[in-house]
Amino acid sequence: MGLKKYRVKTGLNSYELSKRLKSIYTKTDLTHRKLQDIENKKTSCTKENQQDLAEFFNTTEENITKV
Repeated sequence: MGLKKYRVKTGLNSYELSKRLKSIYTKTDLTHRKLQDIENKKTSCTKENQQDLAEFFNTTEENITKV
């Protein structure tokens, strides 16, 4: 399951997800536009971002980057 599927499963849009991530992980650089670019494979996800997203969704880093 990739990032988009996890995001949709939680019922959050990219803007809401970005706000929640920033409130938990103060050093994250994940804006809603960057999340959309990662979902659409326009940019890659850094190791730090993968860790934050995996922890947020309670999954592995590998699952975040799957299609």
